[in-house]
Amino acid sequence: EGAGIVEEDFPTGFHLGITGYHKWYMMPAKTHFIHFTQSRSTQRSHSETENWNAPLQIRTRDNNVVTIDVSIAYRIQEGKAFNLVQMGRQAIYRDRVRSKALGVLQAELSKLSSEDLQSTKERLERIDSTLPVLNLALEEYFCQAASILIRRITFPADYENKLQEKQYLRQKANLDGALTLQAEEEKLVNIIERQIGAAEKSKTEEWEKKLQEKSSEFEVIIAQINADAAIYASTTKA
Repeated sequence: EGAGIVEEDFPTGFHLGITGYHKWYMMPAKTHFIHFTQSRSTQRSHSETENWNAPLQIRTRDNNVVTIDVSIAYRIQEGKAFNLVQMGRQAIYRDRVRSKALGVLQAELSKLSSEDLQSTKERLERIDSTLPVLNLALEEYFCQAASILIRRITFPADYENKLQEKQYLRQKANLDGALTLQAEEEKLVNIIERQIGAAEKSKTEEWEKKLQEKSSEFEVIIAQINADAAIYASTTKA
């Protein structure tokens, strides 16, 4: 049908191609990853599906600068890779996706406060709301993100010290509360032990009294039997 890009993605396998007439473009169908992290950004070059970058520097809603490690998993939309070739973006789409992802993350994560970043619930809710925004931005490059993962959050040193102090005070308060509950439980146990001891003593005294009464009764009965036996014996002998 003449020169141009066939508007179709061909899966792995055998396909008809005429040398000198057809040209094949290989596009990765597997999951791509964008990493914004200090751990390996300077130790590893970019591969076909992995893009390593420095961690994000985000200014929070309460004006704190926070370093955040984030990873994004995405892939080319199924059946749409030919569009990238058609637009001549097959070699640059990864960098464009990275730029879009960086802009969206900086805009969306900066809506969190420092307190929000410390809350797992708040972080997950922000990630859930960011994913659709990111995918809308990636439509231009026929890609779709599957997930966003916050891997690490680092606050400035002075703020970290304040957080540690706050965490220590929170843990101390929890410990004090636990010790208070322990003391209350020990007090309750002591009361119960005393009640059990008193009940045991009362029962012991009651049974000792009953045993003594029964013992006295049996002694009287035995004495009477002995007396009757003595009378019977003396009478019979006589």
